[in-house]
Amino acid sequence: MPARLAVTAALILAAAASAADPPANPEYASWAGYRPGAMVTHRLTFKLGGRVGEQIVRTVLREVADDRLTLAVTESTTAGGKETVHGRFERAVPKLLAADTPAGRAVLGGLDLPPGKVAAVGDEVEVGGRKYKCERVTLTPDPGTTVTRPVVFWFADGVPGRVVRSAGPDFDFGHPSTRMDGVKLELVEVKADRK
Repeated sequence: MPARLAVTAALILAAAASAADPPANPEYASWAGYRPGAMVTHRLTFKLGGRVGEQIVRTVLREVADDRLTLAVTESTTAGGKETVHGRFERAVPKLLAADTPAGRAVLGGLDLPPGKVAAVGDEVEVGGRKYKCERVTLTPDPGTTVTRPVVFWFADGVPGRVVRSAGPDFDFGHPSTRMDGVKLELVEVKADRK
């Protein structure tokens, strides 16, 4: 009987520990299977204060470690055939998300988005003449944030970072010149070798 109680106690403790374990980060998982140098390029289009803007965002895998990976991000615009770089930075992506990350938000990985309700469904998206089987994820922001409408992402396995397309978010910072809307992100190029 004591052995049976010990086994039962061990199972209960293991279940409690796994319930408290931090969730896996899908962004980490989507990059970790590639060699350093893997790159994705996205085109970001938007309207800011009524003016149309476009930005190219290149993300390159620099390093993969057991607990995190490092991405190098370059943001630029092109006008008159000349590229102007506006930002370069590195971003650490942890293998695990914070233990208190709600299960519904875990699918969004490390994306810095306002709190809200998440819903996901299957979808197929064509980008650049290629079709991707995607998970379409919609985040409906909580009231009171600066985000004014739902944000929709199309995630696909087999794409480093998983993002094939997004629509939104739109932001309203309280003045027409600072209103950003029509925000869209679309995959332009993937150069990646699996390990």
